[in-house]
Amino acid sequence: MKIQLYANLLLAVTMVSLQTPIIAGGGISLVPFATYQTGLFESSASEIVAHDHRSDLIFATNASTGNLDVLQLSVTGSLTLTSVISIPNPVTHVRIWDDGTSSHVVSSSLGANTTSPGSIRVHSTNGVLEATYAVGAFPDMLYVTSNHLVLTANEGQPAGASNPPGSVSIINLLTGIVQTVSFTVFDGQEAALRDQGIRIFPGISASTDLEPEYIAVAPGNTTAYAICQEQNCVVTIDIPTATATAIHSLGFKDHSLPGNGLDPSDSDGGPNINTWPIRGLPMPDSSVAFDADGQTYLLTANEGGARNEDARTRTLNLDPTAYPNAGFLQANSRIGRIQASTIDGDTDGDGDIDQIYTYGTRSFSIFNMTNNTQLVFDSGDQFATAIIQTSGNQLNCNHTSNNSGDGRSDNKGCEPEAATVAQIGDRTIAFIGLERQSGIMIYDVTDPPNSFFLSYFTNRNFNANIESPAAGDLGVESIVYVRPEDNATGLPLLVTGNEISGTTSVYIVSVQPAPQDCNGNNIDDVDDISSGSSSDCNGNSIPDECEIADGIELDINNDSVPDSCQGSPYIRGDANRDGQFDISDAIQILVYLFQTAENTCTPALDFNGDQRIDIADSLASLNFTFVGTSPPPAPYPNCDWPMGSVGSCEQQLSCP
Repeated sequence: MKIQLYANLLLAVTMVSLQTPIIAGGGISLVPFATYQTGLFESSASEIVAHDHRSDLIFATNASTGNLDVLQLSVTGSLTLTSVISIPNPVTHVRIWDDGTSSHVVSSSLGANTTSPGSIRVHSTNGVLEATYAVGAFPDMLYVTSNHLVLTANEGQPAGASNPPGSVSIINLLTGIVQTVSFTVFDGQEAALRDQGIRIFPGISASTDLEPEYIAVAPGNTTAYAICQEQNCVVTIDIPTATATAIHSLGFKDHSLPGNGLDPSDSDGGPNINTWPIRGLPMPDSSVAFDADGQTYLLTANEGGARNEDARTRTLNLDPTAYPNAGFLQANSRIGRIQASTIDGDTDGDGDIDQIYTYGTRSFSIFNMTNNTQLVFDSGDQFATAIIQTSGNQLNCNHTSNNSGDGRSDNKGCEPEAATVAQIGDRTIAFIGLERQSGIMIYDVTDPPNSFFLSYFTNRNFNANIESPAAGDLGVESIVYVRPEDNATGLPLLVTGNEISGTTSVYIVSVQPAPQDCNGNNIDDVDDISSGSSSDCNGNSIPDECEIADGIELDINNDSVPDSCQGSPYIRGDANRDGQFDISDAIQILVYLFQTAENTCTPALDFNGDQRIDIADSLASLNFTFVGTSPPPAPYPNCDWPMGSVGSCEQQLSCP
């Protein structure tokens, strides 16, 4: 069963890879493998997923029930619900902790209300509660390190008159000790932080206003990065001392620059990607830290997130000097419809907006954390370009409707939500999930400043009933990479939680072999051969000229054809291959012609070299032997492999 499965998967992978553009290092694409359907549409019935390598169980948060769904993945491509782990309060996140002997399920959940302290629960994989820990308010995300720590992003969202402080909890799962990282160190610096681009809201202290949305941990497990989405910043945390040591703004993206275009209107008959005089605030959701060349980098999915301080750009009072053509720009078909910040951009404090700031950048970014959060890469408008090429006018659609192309152009666009990074061979590959668009972008980030696009995947069917299984996965909320050695299939897998379709899906990560360009003409060797510009006489997908140049094949007669493809060398006229020219050669030709005898070196029988074997060859041989007429053409008197030979020569005994 398993062997047949692998054969089927290989076929599927090959078919998908053929459609992947040729790029340096080889293309990467996704092949659907297994899906679990809850049957619950727009109920957040599958959001955050985690995979246990010991059991091949997948755990998915189900907001419609507030519990964890436990799914069994099989090598035959099935994903089935086996049990449910009940959680007293709404569950927000889940990860797996391996203590070295067994696996445990670690989940975060809200308190009695959103402003009350939350909790972390540890269960066995079969649902037995093992430990409970109290953490800060609204623990929206957790991270489990390889050295048995849990870090939680306690968002501390305001509700009504209550506004609990944001924080990060650090739990030692071996000792049970819980430490809290507060942000009080930044209190009193609010004005300076705002000047740096950190969005501390007016009238609120930094420690109260900072709301950790996500946590990334650098390799080594000593440094964590807490993403504060609404404040557009990242807080660096020293894990051993449980202290916040630095805070940096994540800056902005200038949408007026080439390559940074966007479609800002849902009223322009889009998609229309253009540059505009606005700036996008990254405000990431998911983030992941990784190392490259001795540096630590942070990859961010720049979703964007307002906190009721946004308004349509057409309603903003724009500074007439900064925007002399405000009336033109604020039309609904231009930038008038896009949601913009009302608390950012008044640079001179005179009450009007000198610079328009919008939410999210419709891209992902990479920051060098070793070098003070330096931006080294942003995908610009590549997401939009790839989506248009794949889905046409469905760019910036909503995930709840299949007739909504351009409908999210005024509000964060495709909305990058989820992200993970995987080490595949010697390459670092990033997967970025687009929540509204319901697709996954794949990039090679091995050299972070020079990251590049690989492919875009979506299994969304825009022609199906949006609430039917045929519509595909809708609303990518989380992505988890599973290494080949960590699952029973032995294949690299990607698991996604999709909140709108309520599906948990598993994909095979298909790695296409790296293209080769042996002759250095910037064209893949396979394309050179298929176009006829290069020959491949032995069918090994390597151009003949490369094998000759590298000394892999001989080309003694310099005809650009490997000698091995022309049979063994021979001497023309030496029909019986004894190294002598006598009457026996003419007789051998006659025997071949009139007794239909087999001959393993027919080119040697073509004495006169006219590309035919007939009586004229026997006569020419006799005349040469007894009369002294002209000798045969090459190869004579030395062994060779001339082009245009009649047949082939399997072995010429008289040749070395």
